[in-house]
Order: sequence, then structure tokens, then C-alpha cells
Amino acid sequence: MIDIESCGGASLCGRIVGVTLDHPDEAMPADYQGHPQCMLTIIRDMLSDGSGWMGQIEDPRDGTIYDASMRLDAQHRLRLRGFIGIPLFGQTQVWTAYAGPVASDCRLQPRSR
Repeated sequence: MIDIESCGGASLCGRIVGVTLDHPDEAMPADYQGHPQCMLTIIRDMLSDGSGWMGQIEDPRDGTIYDASMRLDAQHRLRLRGFIGIPLFGQTQVWTAYAGPVASDCRLQPRSR
């Protein structure tokens, strides 16, 4: 789960605040430097472009920084596209809002299967 909020001026940032683990005793995933991903900022400097936001996103697994765009669709889902160079060369993920409880250690309850 990513918490997106203002991070100074008109820009938005996002940090990891929730992670679903397969087993309750499993260790929190670490970033490429060995730090826990809990509370790690991965979305930076998103500025409004009139119809959404443009900025950067980091892959916590390897530290790669991508240009990114975010837009809300008609169903209020966040469409986040990470890319290198131009948006044509990228990948879009669709994120939905999470309304469940989040523990202070970022552990989310596994979804029922």
C-alpha cells in the first residue's frame, strides 16, 4: 500500500505504508540497500500537468528511477505509468484505494483466497 501526500509546495510523494506478506512471521521485504521497505519513499516530485501528475518512481528492489505519470480514471483508480524517456516505452499499473487496517510495522492482513 502506498500513501500519497503533499511533500512540499505543489508536489506529491508516495511512501510504502503497507505490505502483504505470505506468512505472519515473514521478514519485511528490504530495498536494494538492505533497508526495510516499510515507510520507504518511492514516488517523488509529482507535479500537476493539468490532467494528472508527472514525476519519478523508484523500484525499491534495485534502486532504478523511472519517470512516471499518475492520473485518476473515471472509477477513481490511480493509473501510474513508469517509463524511460517517453511514456510510449513504459508500463501502466492500476492502483485502487485500500480501506482496511494497517499495522504500524506496515503489515497488511493477507487477502482471503
